[in-house]
Amino acid sequence: MKTLHGYAIGLDGAQLADPDLELSLGDLIVGGVALPTCAASVVMAYLDWRRLKRLGVVRPFHWAWGFLPNIYVVGRTVVVRKAVPGSSIALIMIAIGLSIVSVATNYGL
Repeated sequence: MKTLHGYAIGLDGAQLADPDLELSLGDLIVGGVALPTCAASVVMAYLDWRRLKRLGVVRPFHWAWGFLPNIYVVGRTVVVRKAVPGSSIALIMIAIGLSIVSVATNYGL
């Protein structure tokens, strides 16, 4: 029987560790990669936002969207295309391509 306290109770009433709540080495590696990647994304979004302001873009897409990188890429591209007509949408195409590859590899497609 499982409880909400992170352990299971055996047939004899003894508390047993709940294996579903234990971290594996893979969990630690993913967390060790995901957190710095998210932090780097936010820092790069801030630096990009600051540079766009210096270049004269009146209302660049806000850097806080860097926590959701795909949304930031789309929003930034839309804002820059309005400010600089004829600018490329290559950034969106690269983001979409990487997202498709990521989903395909995660689901074994």
